[in-house]
Amino acid sequence: MRKISLVVGVAIVLGGGWACSGSSSDSGKGNGGGSGGGQANAGSAGQAAAGSGHAGAGAMGGSAVGGNGEAGAVGGVGGASTAGEGGASSAGDGGSAGMLDTAAGEGGAPSQSFSPDQLPGLALWLDAGVGVTASAAHRVSAWTDRTAHHNDASQTVAANQPLLVNEVINGHPVIHFDGLTSEARLDILDSGSLRWGTGDFSLEIVAAYANTVDATPRYGMMYGKFAEAAPYTGVILFGNYPSGATIFTGSFTQLDSVTEGIVSDTEDLNDGMPRLYAVRREAGTVTMQVNDADGAVIHWGTPDDVSAPGRSAYIGSQPSTQFLIGDIAEIVATAGTVSPADHAALTAYLMQKYGL
Repeated sequence: MRKISLVVGVAIVLGGGWACSGSSSDSGKGNGGGSGGGQANAGSAGQAAAGSGHAGAGAMGGSAVGGNGEAGAVGGVGGASTAGEGGASSAGDGGSAGMLDTAAGEGGAPSQSFSPDQLPGLALWLDAGVGVTASAAHRVSAWTDRTAHHNDASQTVAANQPLLVNEVINGHPVIHFDGLTSEARLDILDSGSLRWGTGDFSLEIVAAYANTVDATPRYGMMYGKFAEAAPYTGVILFGNYPSGATIFTGSFTQLDSVTEGIVSDTEDLNDGMPRLYAVRREAGTVTMQVNDADGAVIHWGTPDDVSAPGRSAYIGSQPSTQFLIGDIAEIVATAGTVSPADHAALTAYLMQKYGL
C-alpha cells in the first residue's frame, strides 16, 4: 500500500489537463510536442488490448445469440443478432441504431437473486448490456442510467463517441474507449445524487485498460467528477497514475491533487485484462481494491467534500486529456452508508457476472 501526496512537482493540472511536472504532458499533445492521442508505441496503434477480445472496428464481428429468455445483443460489424427462446432480436445485419437491452440469463450472468437496485443509496448504475443507444457503426451516443436518478451518460459529437462491442467480458458487451485515435468520452450532467459531500460513498467499475507508460495517453480516466480549480477536489479513478516524472501501472483514486490519493496495491494492471476496481469511503477511511483482494486502506482526519457542484461526471476521459485505452462493462456507485453485507453482495454479483 502506498499513500502518495500529489504536490507541486508531482501531478498538477495545466491548461485544463493533467501533467507531470518535469515531464511531458498527458493532455493529448504528446510527448515532447508529439502527436498525442493518435500516437502510440511502434506497432501498437489500432491494436486491441491483450485479452480485450477485439482489435478495432474491423475485427468486431460475429453474431450474438441470446440464451433462453434473453434478448440477443447487437451484432458486431458485419454480424447479425439472433434472439434466444422467448427473446427478441435487437439488431439486424451489421447492427442498427436503437436501444440494447440484454436480460440476465445464460452466458456468464449471475444466478443469484441479488441486483444492484437493491442497494440503499444507489446513485449510478450503468450496464453495457442494458440501455445503450448506438448507431449502425456501433458508436455510442447514450448510456441510460438504471437508477431512478436518470444520471444518463451521453456524447453528441460523433467523433468522440466510444464503441459498443459485444461478447467481450465473459459473454457480456462493453463500451470501448479508443484513446489512441479518438477523444472518446461520455458525460453525465451534474445532479444531487452524484454530489457525495464528505460522507460515505462507493464506486465499483468493471473495466480493462491498456494505456502504456511509454506513449501518450499514458494514463486514462475511468470515472471522474471533480472541481475545475486546484486542488480539483472530487472522485477520480484512473488506469495508471503519475508520480513525479514516472507513470505507474496500478490503478489510482484521487479525491484531491494535494493530499488525498490512494493507489492500488497491485501494479501491471494495464494488460487489457478485465478486473473489478472498487473504491469506498466509510467514516473517513478510504479503501481501494482490485478483484476483491485486500487493498490499500488510508484514513484522513478531515474528509474532502467531493460533490463538485455544477461539474459533469466524465467516463473514458475528461475533455481533451487523460484518454482511456480500454473497455468499461459496468459502473455501480452508491452514496451514503452501505452495510458490509451489501458491499459483499455487490462485489460477488459483479465478480460472478463477469467471470473475474
